[in-house]
Amino acid sequence: MEWEVKMKHKIILGNEIIKIIKNHYKGINEVYICSPFLSFYAIKCIFDILKNKTNITLNVITKYEPLDFLLGSSELNAFEYIFSK
Repeated sequence: MEWEVKMKHKIILGNEIIKIIKNHYKGINEVYICSPFLSFYAIKCIFDILKNKTNITLNVITKYEPLDFLLGSSELNAFEYIFSK
């Protein structure tokens, strides 16, 4: 018996993610965002694009380091926004 698994994975850098999700979310049921740093702007845009798409699961994989907030690498309000959803 032959098993075939078709998975479409794509690595996207920077703010490209917003454009890609906006143009290509049809036909997908999961979005994984894996980034060591998060900005409120990017997270808010992604949630806005997907807000009426109840059949899409958004998975965010990141780190939560206080030093990243102090250095401005990540924004605390991005995490607060995710936790509120």
